[in-house]
Amino acid sequence: MKTETMTKKFFVRAAVMLVTMLTTTTAGAQGTETEGDWHYSYDSGTNILTIDHYVGTDASVTTPTMLGGHAVTAIGNGCFNSINPHTYLTSVTISEGITTIGQGAFDGCSNLASVSLPNSLVSIIAYAFSGCI
Repeated sequence: MKTETMTKKFFVRAAVMLVTMLTTTTAGAQGTETEGDWHYSYDSGTNILTIDHYVGTDASVTTPTMLGGHAVTAIGNGCFNSINPHTYLTSVTISEGITTIGQGAFDGCSNLASVSLPNSLVSIIAYAFSGCI
């Protein structure tokens, strides 16, 4: 009986610790916001602002350096192809401060002919430019 009570207490404490860890880890996450032609999400816990989707129709695009008062640090997975690939897109300038280009960010942008990358760029995830010429 005593072992059973100790086991129950152990699992209750473990569950409380797990919930606390999950809450602390995700506390900074926020939902998607919109500013101009850009949909983005900002995680205050990690200070990472990710551009989730570009909804504009410009042939030449320069990513913003700031959105919602925070520095843009990443281009998210499928950013320029989330619903329909932006086939009209011909050139992109990735702004200084962006460190990551997500998986398939420009997938299917078949007319993309010019991309300017910043010195701050650290990683380009797989298939970021898949389907580009």
